Amino acid sequence: MASRDSSKTSTILSKTTPKVISKKSQTSTVVSMDEKMDELAKKNAALEEFRRKRTASAALKQAPRAPQTQAVSYANVLINKENNNRGTKESNVSRPSDGRSFGLAKSICPLPASNTECHKLGRPQVSVSGAYAINRLQISQRSALGSISGNRKLEVAESQMSCMQSKERSTDIVHNPRDFQIGVVYSVATFQRDFSDTVQPGNTNQSITNLGVVYAKYRKFVVIARFATNVVALPVYTHGGRGLSNKPHRDEFVSVRDIDSKGPTAKAESKHKIVWAERYATFKLPTVTSWFTMSNTTSIQLTAPQSHPMSVKCTISGKLRRTSITYLQKLFREVTASAFAEVLPTPAPDADGFFTFQPSSSRAGSAYGRQGSTASVMRGREFWRPARIDE
Repeated sequence: MASRDSSKTSTILSKTTPKVISKKSQTSTVVSMDEKMDELAKKNAALEEFRRKRTASAALKQAPRAPQTQAVSYANVLINKENNNRGTKESNVSRPSDGRSFGLAKSICPLPASNTECHKLGRPQVSVSGAYAINRLQISQRSALGSISGNRKLEVAESQMSCMQSKERSTDIVHNPRDFQIGVVYSVATFQRDFSDTVQPGNTNQSITNLGVVYAKYRKFVVIARFATNVVALPVYTHGGRGLSNKPHRDEFVSVRDIDSKGPTAKAESKHKIVWAERYATFKLPTVTSWFTMSNTTSIQLTAPQSHPMSVKCTISGKLRRTSITYLQKLFREVTASAFAEVLPTPAPDADGFFTFQPSSSRAGSAYGRQGSTASVMRGREFWRPARIDE
């Protein structure tokens, strides 16, 4: 009987007495919960990053060649994920997966959305560590299509320029003004609006600015006139190595060849004689390549003079021969005089002895046809003076 009573008592005590959990078991339970929460947060972050990359990749595949007018939606893709929600302080815009928040079509400029995309687009020379410099830009988009009202400013914390490093040459320096003599051949970086206005993946000469797509490249020039702070120079072209074969106005060009060129020299591609160039003997740096040599398809355009400030960096590599300088100046004066003669033809005197200007072409008429000009004969010489309104 005693054993039965003791077993009953122990059973009752086990049911009524609460279990005591040790501190060690409590600590291990809390730690395991924290680890699970951290692991879950990491998985959510990885999933969010995967969705963002997938959205950008799908947009790039959807528009392989999109016009620059849609650059705003591409810039929107580059916003940090902290600013993707509507109503944030820096960018009060929605997620730009389709570009509709800017009144644009469903396409995004096909520029690389990450350094990995740079390599996919054929830019293996990119330095991933320094490819994206922080460049805060403000992009304003007016409500031309009625999708948004007023101006919206979007601050982009990543550069939307080309993801390549600068290619500035070691030979580009600010030269002494005395170095810019007539006939000197120099090369400088040139920038102009891209005629296609379309960003081409893999084209490292293109960059997107807030004014449009800009095409940049190095070009050679020949100094034709010199002033106090700048020179006027004529550009040198090879037309992609094709020369003047497809140019309708060949007389506006003069072929230029290297006097030290090895091998046969091609004939002149226009009616003008060949002008000869030579590199300076001191110009023998490791960076010198065949690009500095005038090839058999090189020509100088007489009708496209450009100004170059002498305070801008450039590379002076050579000059024209003295006889070629004289011949080039003669051709340039003839072409310029011919252009002025077409715009300002020689007038005939009227009954009073005044010369009334009559434009002889539609181009001249658009410039002078409304008001005209008059000239009088003084001491056997013609001189021009602006016409008065009442004349």
